[in-house]
Amino acid sequence: MKNKIKVFGFIALVVVIGFSFTACGSDDSGGGGGSGSGGGKLTITNLPTQFNGKYIYGATVGMPLANNSGIIADADVDVSVYATPVQIKGGTVVLELTFIGNFDRYDGNDANVPFYFMILNSAVLSDTFGTAQNVSISFKGGSGTLDGSKVNWQYQ
Repeated sequence: MKNKIKVFGFIALVVVIGFSFTACGSDDSGGGGGSGSGGGKLTITNLPTQFNGKYIYGATVGMPLANNSGIIADADVDVSVYATPVQIKGGTVVLELTFIGNFDRYDGNDANVPFYFMILNSAVLSDTFGTAQNVSISFKGGSGTLDGSKVNWQYQ
């Protein structure tokens, strides 16, 4: 029952974020967001071996940052796709960090930022294998690292 509540909670978060995208006006400036240089990366190492070949996606949990927005951790910035999970290989993954809404590359110096992660069997957000909640990560210049072996992963 707890796992179902967690999954429905995350789905609700995804829906709210998704609606925030549709509520934003169009940006005809032609920019794809983000500078593309430096920062905006989260490297996760030492992930459990059963995660190899699976996919990961993450987002901040209830903590607005400098521009009053959250962060999405996924594949490279693509404003046409809400969330693009990244495949885990060799127990390591590098996630691109962008602000929700404007897709600018995250470049902050924030401490103890709470993230929620989903491990997926495939690149489909509803194909959940496991989750982790309130994972605290600190960033310098928009970059951070996380030791995946120290995370309390919950399996579905």
